[in-house]
Amino acid sequence: MNNDLIINLVFSIINRNSYLWKEKVIKYYVHSKLNEDVINYALLRISKETCFIFKQTKNPRKALFLYQPGPFYETNLGKRREIPHRIFVPKGKEENLACIRYNYITINGYSIKRGFSKYFKKNLNRSANTYNIGYDYRSVMHFSENEYGIFGRRVITAKNKLMQNLMGKTQDLTFYDAKLVNKRYCRFPSQIHPPCHNYGYSHPKSPNCKCPPFADGIDCTGWIINNRYCTAVNHFYAKYISNTVLLRSFYNTRHRRRICKESRSVEIRYLSDLAASGILFCPGDKPISIRSEEHLVIIQSHFPPEQLKLKINYWRVPERKE
Repeated sequence: MNNDLIINLVFSIINRNSYLWKEKVIKYYVHSKLNEDVINYALLRISKETCFIFKQTKNPRKALFLYQPGPFYETNLGKRREIPHRIFVPKGKEENLACIRYNYITINGYSIKRGFSKYFKKNLNRSANTYNIGYDYRSVMHFSENEYGIFGRRVITAKNKLMQNLMGKTQDLTFYDAKLVNKRYCRFPSQIHPPCHNYGYSHPKSPNCKCPPFADGIDCTGWIINNRYCTAVNHFYAKYISNTVLLRSFYNTRHRRRICKESRSVEIRYLSDLAASGILFCPGDKPISIRSEEHLVIIQSHFPPEQLKLKINYWRVPERKE
């Protein structure tokens, strides 16, 4: 049972109220053959970002969530049959749910294990509501490229090639994962929030806005500033000639190639939807060239502040003609 097994349990956002639970305090049961420490920790992470409180019970009859051992990470949620451990919730406008997910990925149906094609059919999502939240390749709900693949074959191909190896690898809720759950389940009319900007939304546990990682302030109108280890200047403006920024620190990659992890990487948000998760760049990776979709790129390090050395070349390019 891997660490990201149960980070998805509340994320099939369905329009029909009969399929949705009203409880904010959710009792769950863990089978004795499963690692309850992993499950408890993951639920704690979900509770931190949402209005849900999870309480474990030893009586499965009293539980809303039942965690049972099985080869394909399925969890019985009690409200509507069983849902796969990374239920795929497409992002985009509700009226286009049947096709919007295929604007971002392609599915190789011949590579899917027998009995699991149902999780990749378009009509599964017609009753889902995305609350106009953008598509996130790195969503904790997203299948990996070979999820349910025969002999590990690739099932999903990302149309954004830079995202191919990042699908299904996320260990924590992304900003959009938490926003989707809070939009559906954690709205409290009596709690007054300011209008939220820069993709922010009403915080489930305070009267402020919940901001994406690059924004700050009670209404998300501000931008985060660098810590004391970095230069105070963190805004750079591109011209038609090449500009170079060198961010110095120390990171030794001589001894072995390190696995690229979210906690030790540099995230680059370059899409038009800046709140969607960016690509990850790690020490030892080959240099990458990125053309931004809009006029703003956000680069954030997830390393300890003293362990980073980056060289960034950037310049302005003519806009593409339609």
